[in-house]
Amino acid sequence: MTAITVGTAVEQANQEPLVAPRDALPPITPGIFRSQVPSDDAQAMKFISEARAHPELQELGVNMAICDLELYKFWVGAKQHSETAHKRLATTLAWRRDINLPHVAGEDFADLDAAGKLFKLPRPTKEGYTVLVWRSRFHAPEDDASLQRLARYFVKHVHLLWKLGHHSDRVIVIIDRDGAESKNRDLNMAKVVSTTFNTHFPEVLEGLYVFPSSWFTSACWTIIRPFVDPVTAAKVHFLGGPAMHEQLAVMMDADAVPTRWGGTWTGEPAGRDPFTNAMVMPGVDA
Repeated sequence: MTAITVGTAVEQANQEPLVAPRDALPPITPGIFRSQVPSDDAQAMKFISEARAHPELQELGVNMAICDLELYKFWVGAKQHSETAHKRLATTLAWRRDINLPHVAGEDFADLDAAGKLFKLPRPTKEGYTVLVWRSRFHAPEDDASLQRLARYFVKHVHLLWKLGHHSDRVIVIIDRDGAESKNRDLNMAKVVSTTFNTHFPEVLEGLYVFPSSWFTSACWTIIRPFVDPVTAAKVHFLGGPAMHEQLAVMMDADAVPTRWGGTWTGEPAGRDPFTNAMVMPGVDA
């Protein structure tokens, strides 16, 4: 759902009510804040108040599913244009019902966990941001249904685990391309995930680092960038290996950085090669 009126969103949501019980996910008690709603900003507070009182948004569950910080992020993401933010909220609330968002927290992703594509560094940055690492070498191109499931997996790790108090509200993502080959490339995956977050989770990305960079990653970014808003696009960085190691040394304590990146943390998990099914330890196995 990319373009939708508030009224249409309400109609669709009413046809597909939430299956999960109301208390399946604590909606108004999010976790670690790295952002704050500026209570002294009269326009921001007015938008939040109006969104909560908006009849159609109320029908879509705005007061059951969205905290004030999320409302504020939609407003900021819409360049402080309230009507645009309301429409985007309607789209997102209908989408959340469509995928049954509360149940995503309990969806069985054991196979993806075992694959080792995505993991979290043991501690946040010095500024308190959760760091997620995507290892490209453990991914192979997938069909649309699998990509939609992978997008839900990202939603769980980026959004729902924040709502449950395990992550910061803004995250840093590292795309680790070490060992990746052309057979691991999946441009459709990048489009699906970037579109999902750009549309439904504004202002959640603190920074995204891709390394080691190459002409191919730059070419992919040229294709993907139109799907990403300019503010988010400015947070994307392509670095060589040494430059990334330097960046990590500045951002984090050494014992939270994997040894192969110049740190002292030895807990990086193994991953599963999607073509041979063999378990591989980056930096140790070929």
